[in-house]
Amino acid sequence: KKKIEDFQEILPLLQELGKPSIQPRHWQQVTEMTGKELPFDSDDFKLSGLIDAHLNEYTDEICDICEGADKQLIIESKIKEISFQWEGLLFDFGGWKQRDYPCILVGAKVGETQEVLEETMNQLNTMNAQRHSIPFKEELTGLISTLSDTGDTIEKWFKIQQMWTSLESVFTGGDIAKQMPMEAKKFGQIDKDWIKIMQKSAETKLVVPCCQNDMLKQILPVLGAGLESCQKSLESYLEGKRNKFPRFYFTSDPVLLKILSQGSDPDNIQEDFEKLFDAINRVQFDKVDKRKIMKILGVVGSAVESVDMATPVMAVGNIEDWLLALEYEMQRSVRKECRIAAIMCPQILNGMTIMEFSNQTISQVALMGIQVVWTVDFQDALLRMSRDKDKKVMPETNKKFVQMLSDLVGACLTDLGSKMNRTKFETLVTVHVHQKDLFQDVWKLVKQNIVKDQNDFEWLKQTRCYWKFDQDHAVVSIADVDFVYSYEYLGCKERLVITALTDRCFVTQSQALGMFFGGAPAGPAGTGKTE
Repeated sequence: KKKIEDFQEILPLLQELGKPSIQPRHWQQVTEMTGKELPFDSDDFKLSGLIDAHLNEYTDEICDICEGADKQLIIESKIKEISFQWEGLLFDFGGWKQRDYPCILVGAKVGETQEVLEETMNQLNTMNAQRHSIPFKEELTGLISTLSDTGDTIEKWFKIQQMWTSLESVFTGGDIAKQMPMEAKKFGQIDKDWIKIMQKSAETKLVVPCCQNDMLKQILPVLGAGLESCQKSLESYLEGKRNKFPRFYFTSDPVLLKILSQGSDPDNIQEDFEKLFDAINRVQFDKVDKRKIMKILGVVGSAVESVDMATPVMAVGNIEDWLLALEYEMQRSVRKECRIAAIMCPQILNGMTIMEFSNQTISQVALMGIQVVWTVDFQDALLRMSRDKDKKVMPETNKKFVQMLSDLVGACLTDLGSKMNRTKFETLVTVHVHQKDLFQDVWKLVKQNIVKDQNDFEWLKQTRCYWKFDQDHAVVSIADVDFVYSYEYLGCKERLVITALTDRCFVTQSQALGMFFGGAPAGPAGTGKTE
């Protein structure tokens, strides 16, 4: 009976030991534990030998060995699966711009490979940390080391590729290569080495062998150092250009590189003027001499506003030099427009309608014009009222301002031909409504004997625009601070409605600027900071 009971206990153990996961190493463990020699690798291995070994006395230990064997089988099959997966993983190679041969790693495939690699490394590290992985330690460590090395190489390779692609168009043609011959020559050598390793890798295609290639590992750091040196030289070159023409600071490196590399053909950078100037969208070249800039253009939809250059600008030589000349001539040309408008201002409602004046001037000058008219007439009315005791002058001036406003509103009710023209007249209305209201507010204070002459702060605190014929300059005055108009071409822009708050901001900010300080509006949302 005892024999049968013992046999019944041994049977499940025999079943466990008969599983496919049991390897010779596990039989070795059983042999060492029982102290009985089990010829597991010979043809004489019989059931009687197992029964004689009294396995039932080591039930728990044998169960542990069998459970471990199952887990080891899972780890072993996973390692085989990972090895097989990475043996067949390929890179995708592609051409670059005009080059139709393999010279870059396709970014999407690299990203995909890096994701798979990260996932694989996590799995391998998890397996490596398990106690059942001891038999495969060497294999696991080798695989982790190889894939970790592969990951580092891919990262370095792709980073160098990004540098190569960003510098390739700069140094293989265009104006910059001519101005940086040493760097262009250096890049030429780097370019040859790059193409060599890319073509060699494109023959292999397999990810791991590519990344384990000794030539690639040796050349990549050298290429990286060379490209970084080219990059630094390029950055200092760009910094030099930005110092010469500071508006380049407002553009990103890729945009600036595009502008500089095409500077010898000015027509190619038509689209980039608006990145350098507030409102110059394009320029117009002379029909005969394609390098002579005759006009600057502000474009809104199909409508175009143009300013004739006071002196045409020749787009020759270094781009930063002729852009500086363009900036200077733009300011001279807008100043000339302002001068002409200042001469026309006294004729408004005195032989010239406001509509005629606006149509003969560009948007910003028309706006400046009505502000000059308002300032001069307002100040003159206060002067005559205090000096000559002229009681009619205030009502007459008010009547003129109301008439100007009604003419502008009337113009807005007609077909103005383009969206740009409508914006122009709406802006004139926006500003003049405020001017008319301010005049009427001060007039009330005059009636109450609070404002007595043109030196009263109620008048001086306003934004006053003058054309000073002695200085030949437009001047904007607020309280005791005078600013000379900058003559930057502003195009045809919309204006926010001006309120009492705007005026207070103008006074505050102009005082700050007058003392060479800055200013930053602060406060809760919706209280008018932007305004």
